[in-house]
Amino acid sequence: MLTQDQQIRYRAIELQALLTAGVIAFVVVATGASGAELGALLVRALRRMRAIAAAEARPAVYVLRRDAKPIRVRLR
Repeated sequence: MLTQDQQIRYRAIELQALLTAGVIAFVVVATGASGAELGALLVRALRRMRAIAAAEARPAVYVLRRDAKPIRVRLR
């Protein structure tokens, strides 16, 4: 799952939906980035995102910053 909602893991209903669905969510944190910048960021991160999706336990949430390195965050 890909989102720009930086607060998703703090909202009880949305967090429960992530847990129930058993997804790996990537939260893009690039405030003010243009569409082209977001696209370039995702292209740079795609290989890492695919590796995470194939190997990591679910559910999980990763933050994806401008450096294109996914960082796993703790779920409440």
